[in-house]
Amino acid sequence: KGMNHPGIARVLHVSADVKRPYFIMPFMRRGSLAGLMEPTRPAAKEFILDVARPIARALDYAHRKGIIHRDLKPANVLLDDQGGVCLSDFGLARTVFNDSVLDVTRGQRLGTLPYMSPAVARGEAEDTRCDIYSFGAMLYELLTGCPPYEGPSREQIIEAIRARPPRPIREIAPKAPPDLVTVAEGAMARNLRDRYAQMSDIVADLDAIAEGRRPRGPARARPG
Repeated sequence: KGMNHPGIARVLHVSADVKRPYFIMPFMRRGSLAGLMEPTRPAAKEFILDVARPIARALDYAHRKGIIHRDLKPANVLLDDQGGVCLSDFGLARTVFNDSVLDVTRGQRLGTLPYMSPAVARGEAEDTRCDIYSFGAMLYELLTGCPPYEGPSREQIIEAIRARPPRPIREIAPKAPPDLVTVAEGAMARNLRDRYAQMSDIVADLDAIAEGRRPRGPARARPG
């Protein structure tokens, strides 16, 4: 898709063999973020910022190129042993201009629960804000040690996403950093008017937090 960004995994080679297709990408020695997260154990603030900032920049770059990832989750965030972090697996990506309705009831691979936005869970196409929601869901899991939605079946998780917001982060993790909670919950707002409108605003807020300043939050919540 012509994307060249340090926060997006590079594809070094694509097989021309239609019977045994494959691609080659750089080896990320630490594996995926999913493999580093410990269930029920919140991640440290410094680690969250080290992971979230490059992924936010990568998503902002992709969105500016007109590409929506659609399957943002910890398993698609890769880390090397030199501090590098990159976003992989754009296999479900679509352009901003593709507004087709999605059928989540047929079990086709549209994204990964429980990081799916309420609109996508309802079978609606959504613009770049579906990635913004999924980014917030990843922050939610890093801050609490658990995903925002859990359940015994795909159908029950989808129904929960459609019906209600997840438990507030600080209800699960009272010591969660308030500034990161602001970003996570602002990214996961169910009403689009209350959600971050673009990844560049999240990038700016994460940079502010890293510099010891307060995040501004979604535009609608900003004073003045």
